Amino acid sequence: MRRSALPVGAVCLLMLSVSGCLTDTPEPDPKSAPSQSQQQKEKEKEKEKEKEKPAPAPDPAAAVRAAVAATGATSARINQKIELGDSKRTFVLTITGVFDMARDRGQLSVDFPGGAISHMDEVFDDGRVYVSGPTGLDKDSWGAIRRDKAEAHYALRAPVNDPEHLLQQVSTLEQVSRAGEEKIGGVDTVRYSGRLSSQAVVLRLTQETRDKWAKVTRSMGGEPPALADVWVDPQGRLVQARLSLSMPGSGGVTNTLTFTDLGTPVEVKLPPAQKTVPLTSITGVLAG
Repeated sequence: MRRSALPVGAVCLLMLSVSGCLTDTPEPDPKSAPSQSQQQKEKEKEKEKEKEKPAPAPDPAAAVRAAVAATGATSARINQKIELGDSKRTFVLTITGVFDMARDRGQLSVDFPGGAISHMDEVFDDGRVYVSGPTGLDKDSWGAIRRDKAEAHYALRAPVNDPEHLLQQVSTLEQVSRAGEEKIGGVDTVRYSGRLSSQAVVLRLTQETRDKWAKVTRSMGGEPPALADVWVDPQGRLVQARLSLSMPGSGGVTNTLTFTDLGTPVEVKLPPAQKTVPLTSITGVLAG
């Protein structure tokens, strides 16, 4: 009986799972293949390259919000300068003291040299603000108003000079951009610039002042630009904020608030209860 021979290729295909097919291809040299240690080194090099890549730039608006939150969770010394006026004359108010934003308490002194009332003290604690010196009170008396009921009577001023009000305003900045790097009080900072929304400008203004703002807006055919700058330290905390508003023919206002010694202890001393008088509102340039 004749036996037909299978082609070599078929034999190889059938035997592949058993022993493989002999060919003239040389076996790979073990020395030429990368060792496990070499592979590990290559992976580590790739990781190092990834680390060296610059981190994506943070969103400016998000950076400002984070800085506001960081400062709002601590305490600080307050130094504030408010400039009111026009090209002919400028009035300057200064506000100094300490404030614990996390515990909503603090003590401030307001000074307006040359004003009808040149000085006022304020104590914030337990949801109330105590003020000495407002019109209508005896010399040794203090007025007491609920903090959440106080209102501002002037644009870019905070009700009873509450520093947390300004933080709330700048937390909603629009059209924010990174404006460069500067030193504030010897500290390296990043400066961000933006624009206050209309809602931020009129936040907790009296209805009378809101109506005046609306009238100005209509007469100008649009809102006057209320601008803001924020300085953020290397720890991501807001250390200075500046609000500014200029209206042709009626002057403007610049409000600069600086936070220093962040984390400083804050203790307050409340006035005697028998010397406090409940108030429903506080007026005057010193109170905002």
